[in-house]
Amino acid sequence: MAVTKKNTAAVVAEKIATTGAVAPVAEEKPAKVYKADSFIPCRSLTRGELIYVSKKTDNTYRWNDFGDVTEVEYQDLMGLRASNSGFLFKPLFVIEDEELLADARWKDVEALYEKIQANDVETVLNLPSDRFDSVFAGLPVGIQNAVKSEIATRMEAGTFDSIQKIKTVDRVCGTDLICLL
Repeated sequence: MAVTKKNTAAVVAEKIATTGAVAPVAEEKPAKVYKADSFIPCRSLTRGELIYVSKKTDNTYRWNDFGDVTEVEYQDLMGLRASNSGFLFKPLFVIEDEELLADARWKDVEALYEKIQANDVETVLNLPSDRFDSVFAGLPVGIQNAVKSEIATRMEAGTFDSIQKIKTVDRVCGTDLICLL
C-alpha cells in the first residue's frame, strides 16, 4: 500500500472545505537585532549608589539604589562581557532584556542570572540559619554585598537578631559586623 503526502496548500484547502475554518499558523518572530547604540534596561543589585563609566564610549551610568533601572548601551554591555567585568559577573547589576539574554552569546550571563534569581536579598535573609551558611557562601559577590548591607542596616535599626547569620557574613566576606552589636 502506497502512502502519498499532500502538499500544505492541499491540506489547508481540504480543512477549509470540511470545517470552514483554519487553525492559526504560528508565526516565528524575527530575532531582535541590537545595534551598538541600542539601550538595554539594567537593574542594580547594589545597595546605595552604583556608577559605571564606560571605557569604550565614556558614557556614565548611574543607579541610585538597589532595584533602580538604568538603560545601558549595547556596545558598553558587550565591552563588560568581553572583559569579564564584575559589573556583569559578580553581578553589580543585571540585564533586564530577556531577548538579549536568550542570544547564544549571552548564555553564560543568563546561566549566572538563573543561579541568583531565586536568591534575592529577602529570600536569603529569610532562610533558616542552618541553610543560610551554605547558600550565602555560594552566592555571587554582588548579592553577598547586598545581603551584607541589608543586615548592617537592620542591625542599626535593631531589627536583625540572628547572630549566627552575622557570623556567617563576617566569615565569608571578611567583615566585622558582629562588633555593631
